[in-house]
Amino acid sequence: MEEREFKICTWIHHAATFTGLSAGIWALDRRTRSTGRKRSVLKETALVLYIISQIWAAVKIVASLLSGRERMKDGYDNIHSLCNDKQKERGLTWMLTIVSACVKTGTPVMLR
Repeated sequence: MEEREFKICTWIHHAATFTGLSAGIWALDRRTRSTGRKRSVLKETALVLYIISQIWAAVKIVASLLSGRERMKDGYDNIHSLCNDKQKERGLTWMLTIVSACVKTGTPVMLR
């Protein structure tokens, strides 16, 4: 995988983190303001835990940007060591990026 593609995957992941954080806060706000809906403590707790995890991820992203150290590079190196073929490595990296983005943005929607 080229460095340019790795950077694109990294920024997709970062954008999904901040989008998921915003969506989580929005979903929690909607749940707490709704009057006609039966409130589920389990879903609200899951949303709060999700938001906390995304805040932690956002802090790590900001720290990585400020320090210049790419934390995502470590994960990519693990993928590189698992795959013996460049095509498999590229496919696995893109697949994990897409799945991560879907989970990060879809979780608040599912919990709303």
